[in-house]
Amino acid sequence: MPILKHIKPFINSMLYLSKTTLLFLLLLLHTAASAVEIGDEAVINNFDLAYFYDESNAMHIDDVVRQAVFTPLNNTINTGPRFDTFWFKVTLSNTTDRIQSRILACSETYTSGYDFYEYNSDNQFLKSFSSRNDLNADERAIEDPYPAYKVILVAHETKVVYLKVRSGFGILNRMTIHKPTHYFRTNTYQNYFFIFYFGILFSSISFSLLLYIYNREPIYIYYSIYLAVYNVWVLLQSGFVEFPVFQIGFAAVPIAFTFFMSFTRELRRNEIKFPLFNTVLNTYTFLFILGLIILIIDFHLYILYSTLVIFSLFFLGVTIIRYGAKHLHLYSYALMIFLVSLSLPPLMYHEILPYNFVTRNGNALGSTIEMILFSILLANRIKVLKQEKVHINEEIVTLKTRQNELLQTKVEEQTKELKLLFQELHHRVKNNFQFILTFLWVQKKSIRDKEALEAFDVTTKRINAISLLHELLYKEGNPHVNMKKYMEEFLYPFKEENPDIVIENHITDINLSFDTVVTFGLILNELITNSLKYAFDSISDPRINIDFHLNEKAYIFTYKDNGVGFDQNILLSSTGLGYELIKEFVHKLDSATMELNTNNGVDLSITFTCEKHND
Repeated sequence: MPILKHIKPFINSMLYLSKTTLLFLLLLLHTAASAVEIGDEAVINNFDLAYFYDESNAMHIDDVVRQAVFTPLNNTINTGPRFDTFWFKVTLSNTTDRIQSRILACSETYTSGYDFYEYNSDNQFLKSFSSRNDLNADERAIEDPYPAYKVILVAHETKVVYLKVRSGFGILNRMTIHKPTHYFRTNTYQNYFFIFYFGILFSSISFSLLLYIYNREPIYIYYSIYLAVYNVWVLLQSGFVEFPVFQIGFAAVPIAFTFFMSFTRELRRNEIKFPLFNTVLNTYTFLFILGLIILIIDFHLYILYSTLVIFSLFFLGVTIIRYGAKHLHLYSYALMIFLVSLSLPPLMYHEILPYNFVTRNGNALGSTIEMILFSILLANRIKVLKQEKVHINEEIVTLKTRQNELLQTKVEEQTKELKLLFQELHHRVKNNFQFILTFLWVQKKSIRDKEALEAFDVTTKRINAISLLHELLYKEGNPHVNMKKYMEEFLYPFKEENPDIVIENHITDINLSFDTVVTFGLILNELITNSLKYAFDSISDPRINIDFHLNEKAYIFTYKDNGVGFDQNILLSSTGLGYELIKEFVHKLDSATMELNTNNGVDLSITFTCEKHND
């Protein structure tokens, strides 16, 4: 075909031009990362390097130097989540006339390891060092937790450093170049921060355990476990502790937040007016446990899942501010500050925020603020608990006072009711005795025998002694009788009927039981009746002296008259009702003893014990 014959040379020319252009671009890419010029700077924070992605994870350094095509990159490295090997290439050129010593430093420790290979400008191998995580600090290229490599350049010398990084979950790193003195000084600041951080951590855990010993509340144990477990992850990030399996460090986060939910539940107990609050906490606990399962199954899914769950805790903080007690708002503020700090590393990871000390150590910075605020919160909790205890005690005292007042009112009402019943009872008994006395008085008119009439009068006086007692009980409304008042009422009729006989009484003003008073009323009735009947036939100045008093141990009743007296043997051998009644009544008194002397009138003394009643 004539047309094809003319077009074919043109097509071949275009293919040749394309190949030439492609080779030129590849050469350009290979050499695009310019050498870093080393002068007298203390630190170089921004420079170019190049990287190569080893999908096979099996390339040797010689193959990389000869065959790998490196892609230009700045010194902040973010590969995203990948479980592979990356090679980085940095060219250093001494532009001075002096020997220069520099440290090529990496900012991150959580990878499977770093291997440094040093070549001259002619790609001749010089030496290599490793900074694997399974090596001690003194076995690494630089004795430091962070991966670093020291390069010495003579005047105007150029060297190439290859860095092999085996990624645990992707590479988020920043390389910097330092003078040795500047590097160690900078790392000292970083180490000081972590020393301060772990000091705060130790103090917070110790403080929580002391509060547990003081209060015996599980909230302090939950918080201590939360801090200890969460800081497994912080230790991994700090570089002071290495974990051969990175999932161990990541697993610490959901485990820690599971205990954090228990801590929150105890902290907010009975202080949140949100009805579904416990359901929310239980849901979060389940989600964190589920996160552990997802971590085992798919690490990349776990990163996304745990990020969403943790940042949804903002809802928990807002809920507590909305429905919680005011003194607990500090919890919500601490939680929100902590969650904001947790967002700094992911935002840096996605290159939304720059890589710096704050964004790189956001977890530790936020945890520091959280520990300080939560320690204040827990310390304030003691004050709140004391105030609640005082308030509860005041409510208990108020309740007891109210109960006592109600009980007192009830007792007073019942006492008043019983008093009325008591008075009504004695009033009716007194009336019954009066009816009996009236019947006896009517019956007395028909009696003609003198002895029968005397016996009738004695019986009437006995009934009257008991009736008088019921009358006093009715008037006083008191179950106990005043001995002095009763005796005065009892003796009054005898004094009126016998004005020529002097009856003196010295009675202590004291209350005694009904049984005791009625006993003495009957005894006294028998004694006076006998004295009036037999004692004063030949006595010109008849007297009766009655005394009742209380000494330190017992009551003493004394009855005396100045009558003629009588022979006790006759009295003891007689079967008269009066003396028998007196003996029977004396036996009813507690621990009673009786002494009788009849030589110069009657002198009777009764000693007994009895409970005193002040009402």
